[in-house]
Amino acid sequence: MVKIDKNTQEALHDFYLGMRKLVKNGIPRRGAQRSFEELVYSIVGKEAWRPTHITHQALKEYVEGTNKKIQRSHGSFEDRLERFDRTLELLEGPERSFEEWKENRILELEEESREKIVYPARILLLPDHTFRISKPAVVGVRILAGRIHVGQRLLKEGKRVGQIKSIRSGQDSQKEAIQGSEVAIAVEGVTVGRQINEGDLLLVDIPESHARKLKKMEMTSAEREVYEELLAIHRKEDHFWGH
Repeated sequence: MVKIDKNTQEALHDFYLGMRKLVKNGIPRRGAQRSFEELVYSIVGKEAWRPTHITHQALKEYVEGTNKKIQRSHGSFEDRLERFDRTLELLEGPERSFEEWKENRILELEEESREKIVYPARILLLPDHTFRISKPAVVGVRILAGRIHVGQRLLKEGKRVGQIKSIRSGQDSQKEAIQGSEVAIAVEGVTVGRQINEGDLLLVDIPESHARKLKKMEMTSAEREVYEELLAIHRKEDHFWGH
């Protein structure tokens, strides 16, 4: 959880009380919800609403000429409605103390942001857990630090050695796996016995844009250690990488 000093807490709560009065006096509910969340996002150091972020369906309809209006969105329509309702409940329901509504929305919004960020990780290729050698290679791994996501690239001794195409635990496919998990991953672009081997320790890379966001966010000590390793690797070629 990001640390918020006492003056900022008081200012946030004053804003909360002011927004409640405005809603009671009839200002548009959508405007109140968005203004409230945008301020909270800016306080906890995340990006606010971006007007260019649109749904794929809206863009498709616009290109096909079946819908002249492009709607801003952040996630699915159902997610936006759920978020709208949760925030409006704060602004229209019983008045709460800062501590109460902080737990209800600041922590929740921060967690939403955390889930959208790709985190660094360190993985171990487990011995006797090669299920396919190539195209793609499928290997069993243990996540020693951080978390892995589908689409992330792997590094061995600072060099890229493939990309995670899928993650499975038993028969279940998943988008990510966290520290302590043992899962099977499909890796495109490598052959076991050539670029990678059982017993290898690999780093899971992150995009530079996410590296910039991560330095403002709270990470575990293990995540922070891998993050610093990745910075050192990338800054051998670009001294300002991640700034």
